[in-house]
Amino acid sequence: MYKILIIILFLTTCDSLVNENSITNDTLITPNINNSPLLFYLNESTYQEPWDIKLSYDSTQIGWDQWYRVDFNSSAGVMGVRLESNNFEESTLPDTGMTYNNDIMGSDWWDLTTYSGASSIDHSVQGKDYIYFLWTSSYNFIKIQILEARVIWCSEIINNICTEGEGAYCQGCTKKYQITIKYQSLNDNFSKELNLLYAKEKPLYFNFNLEKSVEITNWDLAFSMVPVFSEDLNSYQNMPTVLLNMLSNIKVAIIDDLDFNSDINMEELVFYNDTAEDRNLGYEGAYQVIHYHPEPPYNHKAIVEYPNRLYIIETLSSIYKFSFNEYNHGYISFNFQKLY
Repeated sequence: MYKILIIILFLTTCDSLVNENSITNDTLITPNINNSPLLFYLNESTYQEPWDIKLSYDSTQIGWDQWYRVDFNSSAGVMGVRLESNNFEESTLPDTGMTYNNDIMGSDWWDLTTYSGASSIDHSVQGKDYIYFLWTSSYNFIKIQILEARVIWCSEIINNICTEGEGAYCQGCTKKYQITIKYQSLNDNFSKELNLLYAKEKPLYFNFNLEKSVEITNWDLAFSMVPVFSEDLNSYQNMPTVLLNMLSNIKVAIIDDLDFNSDINMEELVFYNDTAEDRNLGYEGAYQVIHYHPEPPYNHKAIVEYPNRLYIIETLSSIYKFSFNEYNHGYISFNFQKLY
C-alpha cells in the first residue's frame, strides 16, 4: 500500500506526516525534494522548519571569545566555502571547496587584534577579511561577510530590533549580543545588512529565505539536495542526498540483501555517525542511497542503487529499520518501521 505524504514546508509549527497508528511496513512517498528539503522526525513522524545559521554564546569555550559564535546548519545540508578577501562586491562563487565543516566559520571569523578591550562597554570585535558563500536550506547560494559583533544593552526589543538604553548597564535594560552580517543572494543584484540579536541562554536560528529567526525541534533524517559542480556545464547541479542529524548523534548500520520483514540480530551490527567529511547515506558517502547515472540505459537519471539494502537507524530514543525503494524526479519512496 502506498501513502502519499502531503506536506507544506516552511511553516512555523510541526505537523504530523503520517498517522501514528499507520507506521507499520507501509511504503511512504515524500513530497518533491526538488522544491525544498524534508527534515524527518521519526519518533513523531513530523517535519521541522530548517534554519541556515546559528548565532550563539559558546559555553564550551573559556573567556570573552565564547560570546560570538556563528555556525551554519551543516547537519541539515547547509554547506559553505570561505575566501580570504575583503572585497564583497567582487568576490565570486568558486567551483570547488564547498564543505560541511563549520570550522571555517565558528569562532574563527573575527580578528582578535580588533577587540575593544576587557574594560570596554561593548566588547566589540571586527570580522577578518573573509567572504563566505553558503548553500542554504532553500537551495540558494548566498554571499556573506560577518562585519562585527558586540555586547548591546536594550531598553526595548521589538521584532528582534533593539532600542539601545542610555549609558552603560542601563537600569532595566536587557543584555544582548549582536552580530552584524552583510549578505546577498546570488539571484539578487543588491546586498543587505542585518543586526542579529541573541542571548547567552537562547541562541538565534536564522533562515535567510524567510529573513527571520525560526524555532527548532528535533529531526533525525533529511532528504535534500547538494550542489555539485559540473565541469561539462560549468555550473552547479543539484544532486539528491540523504543526511543523518549530526547534532543529535543519529547513527546508522547497514545490512545488505535482507528482506525488510526478516529478523535482525542487533548484536552483529556496526553503527556509524555522519561527519563533515563523510555523510554516510549522502552524495559520495560510504553507503550512498541515491546515485546519479549519466550513462545508458539511465541517461542522466538518479536511482536508488541498492533497494535490497536495510538501514538500521538509531535515534536518541528509538531504533528503526529503513529501506529505500525508488527515487523518481524528486520523490523518494521508502519503508520504515520502529524496532525498539
